[in-house]
Amino acid sequence: MEIKKYISLVAKKVRIQLLPTIIFFILCVSIRHENIFVTMVEFLSTPAKGGYWFTWSLLHLFLFYYTIQIVLNKFSKSRKIKWDTVFIIFWCITVLLYFMLFMPSKFNFNTPFWAYSSLTQTIKYLQFFIVGILARHYWGQIENIFDSKNFSLFIIIISVVCSLECLKFHNFSLPVEHVIRLVAIYSLVIIVLMFFRFYKDSFSRNTIIGQSLQYIGTRTLDIYLIHFILLPVLPSIGSFLSLYRPNFLLEIVLSLLVSLIVIGGCLIISNILRVSPILSKYLFGR
Repeated sequence: MEIKKYISLVAKKVRIQLLPTIIFFILCVSIRHENIFVTMVEFLSTPAKGGYWFTWSLLHLFLFYYTIQIVLNKFSKSRKIKWDTVFIIFWCITVLLYFMLFMPSKFNFNTPFWAYSSLTQTIKYLQFFIVGILARHYWGQIENIFDSKNFSLFIIIISVVCSLECLKFHNFSLPVEHVIRLVAIYSLVIIVLMFFRFYKDSFSRNTIIGQSLQYIGTRTLDIYLIHFILLPVLPSIGSFLSLYRPNFLLEIVLSLLVSLIVIGGCLIISNILRVSPILSKYLFGR
């Protein structure tokens, strides 16, 4: 990657990731909160940014990727280093940083720098970004693993055991619990990936489900930016669920119902705004 292309890509990502986020962040705070200025300052001083951290952290991920690409392109000419080796090393580093986040007694991530930059959020998800890059490169080998006889059984057992340990049992010390939690996350991600791969024909563009999911996929940024404005505050549902024995299926049904309503509203607003070419470009990066 050349320097000119790098600058062009960064400028484009800054426009796509930051400008819409700033606009909808201000709009959301203005609609949902009374003391607008105080609330904005309060949100900006936290890593989560009132929920609008994702696009900011996503920009960090792209900057990381583009920068590594430039460095690798220079070294690749002399063949002194392989790109996959570099990403594996960075994955190990990000996993280490991930565990450091949960050791407040030894590592202080509560300073204003970490809060305003949201780098703590970036650290939590950078490892998955790197895994995605590696998985795309080694997809053929990964498919062979998925197709092995006992892998699906193994990964399901691991996910169930680790999830139960994290959610209910808590039999280990805190550092070990964080390791188990990370294993649970990875195993659940693998199960989701295996599910969509196994039923890929059902999610193709020739099916209604596939067309719907792919359409929503093209509007992911729109939905993310708008949904904070439309999210309902429903304390009565939480009170209802807490009064009775927890029912996982009931919680899923209620969550899906609210999600579909909010997503539908986001898509309607998105399509209305996209009528304007200017809004389409600067709000959603078209």
